[in-house]
Amino acid sequence: MYDLVVIGAGSGGITAAQFAARLGVKVALVEKHRIGGDCTWTGCVPSKALLKIAKTAHAVRTASQVGIETGGPPRVDMVAVRAAVRRAVTGVYRHETPEKLAAEGIEVLFGAAQFVDPHTLHASEQTLTAKKFIIATGAHPFIPPVPGLADVPYQTYLQIFNNQHLPEHLLVMGAGPIGVELAQAYRRLGARVTLVDVGLLPREEPEVAQVMGRVFAREGIEFVPGLVSEARQEGGQTVITVAGQEYRGDVLLVAVGRAPNVAGLNLTQAGVRATPNGIPVDDYLRTNVRHIFAAGDVIAGNYQFTHVAGWQGYKAVRNALLPGNERGVTGVMPWTTFTEPEVAH
Repeated sequence: MYDLVVIGAGSGGITAAQFAARLGVKVALVEKHRIGGDCTWTGCVPSKALLKIAKTAHAVRTASQVGIETGGPPRVDMVAVRAAVRRAVTGVYRHETPEKLAAEGIEVLFGAAQFVDPHTLHASEQTLTAKKFIIATGAHPFIPPVPGLADVPYQTYLQIFNNQHLPEHLLVMGAGPIGVELAQAYRRLGARVTLVDVGLLPREEPEVAQVMGRVFAREGIEFVPGLVSEARQEGGQTVITVAGQEYRGDVLLVAVGRAPNVAGLNLTQAGVRATPNGIPVDDYLRTNVRHIFAAGDVIAGNYQFTHVAGWQGYKAVRNALLPGNERGVTGVMPWTTFTEPEVAH
């Protein structure tokens, strides 16, 4: 029997497993895809790498404004850009490989995890029993029920970093952190960009939206206030409708939020309550089943940030394995959106 089994090897799960191993307990980490989660492969790391590359292109394009002649606008090779982004991802991943985690005393298992009962889990063709569990399965892109959207070849953050050609016109649904960062990055790389949402960075102060609106207008990003009511494919392009007006582009990025990964875990077999919005927990990250905890994006109503998941992974282990309790849920949490200028909250 394990002292602890952690389900999900993103930032929350890795942090939890590493802390548990340092406490000297028998711990297993179960992952159905690849170690690192969204942050390493399709989130923080590739987005920041792409933003840095785009900032370089922007500096070259605007160099003449400060007396530096470059001989013309930059030529962007998206194959090389993609390779540079992948190098950044690989550089981070080498610190969290299965071999490295195993060397820290963590048993890493690959496969979909399903509860059999409150203390038993089936994963990687094995049956695992544990005294405590932490669910840290993260989230996936939320796709809104827009008529016609399922029939067009949209992208999410799962695909956008693999583009080998620069879109002529990128349409972006959603002006939260993912949408605005990628809108600015692709505009600076040379694409025409149209960004659609009810407002810019709606979770921030109104003054932030005003500042970013001026910046985006100056850089040539078209912001369309409203919601997409329809999408269709026509003549090799994607056409979206906003307030009766049509906008055409060759790539559509859907960035309207993320939904917790709760499906497929057989949570009912463990007695754990869950909704499509995630797993409810108390202030100490316990689910309704006292020996089963949750951390990160899978928690209902949680801040979906890497640093939150890591912090909660640590707190969940602390509360699961050590005497006493420490709060793992807070209403005060810093975050940053890595546009230029950056937005810190």
